[in-house]
Amino acid sequence: IKRGVRFGIGIILVSAQVLGILMLIFAKPLLGLFDHTPQVIQFGYDRCKFVVMFFFLCAFTHAMGAVLRGIGKPAVPMIVFLVCWCIVRIIFLSVTEIFVHSIVTTYLVYPITWTLSSVTLFIYYKRLNMMNREALYYKDIKEFDATVLSCENTGEHFRIVLDTEGFYPEGGGQPSDHGKIIGNGQEIDVLDVQIEKGKVVHYTDAPLDCGHVHCIIDWDRRMRNTQNHSGEHILSG
Repeated sequence: IKRGVRFGIGIILVSAQVLGILMLIFAKPLLGLFDHTPQVIQFGYDRCKFVVMFFFLCAFTHAMGAVLRGIGKPAVPMIVFLVCWCIVRIIFLSVTEIFVHSIVTTYLVYPITWTLSSVTLFIYYKRLNMMNREALYYKDIKEFDATVLSCENTGEHFRIVLDTEGFYPEGGGQPSDHGKIIGNGQEIDVLDVQIEKGKVVHYTDAPLDCGHVHCIIDWDRRMRNTQNHSGEHILSG
């Protein structure tokens, strides 16, 4: 997953910057499609010169927002976008126009707030990685050992909490893992995995006593879900 994140962000950054350079090169002909007034075209070209070299920051912000939504943290990018791209921009322009009466401040507000949002999301992502460094579902593992901490009967299924987070919980639009838990002479099916109150909870078809178990992830299902989820982002992105 982490390798996929790094590769995807790398592709996005390069693509955005190449697109920005092409926009700068062909800015005047493109602007001419909308307005033939020389002053208007020059204003548009001047703005391009300020912002296109920082397109990679805008792309990075969107990429990090997608990553965080994908791992079940959709509120964070929403708040960062709202604060950095709305509130900070309004405050910046309201204050700077008191001292500087130039359209340049309007041009600059974009790379400044892109930088702020990029740094904020990157720091949050790194802190999240440090907090979740024991979550095995971020690694390419197909089997793992764990200990059953609790098992409750919900009426329809059984709710099991393990000390190791190996099964991927549903989040960010990607369904949860399925698989098997083997222990105490039993083999039960994992039907659903959710995050509830900060804990990864496994819903199974049968109970298990507390103790050591061996877990097997349905890897074919994981790969189908992962590839399908990535494809949806590629098509909609």
